[in-house]
Amino acid sequence: MPLEYHIELCMHAYDVGNIVLFEELSNSAYLRTKYRRIEMPYITDIMIEVSSTPNVNTPNGYEKIDMDINEA
Repeated sequence: MPLEYHIELCMHAYDVGNIVLFEELSNSAYLRTKYRRIEMPYITDIMIEVSSTPNVNTPNGYEKIDMDINEA
């Protein structure tokens, strides 16, 4: 479940006065945000475009990564 929906559930639990559920959701949301970098989508497919211009047209379904992935 996306973190945004998790926070929404937390807010609704608070609004209806279910404090036990609110605290459980809050604690788990805290842990999720603490380790959020683990949840980010991983790169699963790479398409290399070779061009002499710096602004390459990106095909549908792909996005241009603006950082140097070879830096590390």
